Amino acid sequence: MKVSKIDLKKGFIEVYDFGDIKLHAYQTNDLMYDECFILENDKNVLLIEFPAFHSNLGEFEEYVKGLNKNIV
Repeated sequence: MKVSKIDLKKGFIEVYDFGDIKLHAYQTNDLMYDECFILENDKNVLLIEFPAFHSNLGEFEEYVKGLNKNIV
């Protein structure tokens, strides 16, 4: 398993690469220190949880769109 960190404007993403599947854990750095999860395979992404605050939603959506995968 490989782990990498991507810094965003407000929060950051830790990507856990298990080979066929990647887990993206978005740390919001908001008042709740919420964490959102994305599962990714070679064709699709599955969004498990969205940020609790609107202020984080923009960078979360931008990151997901940047993956260029079908959202299921």
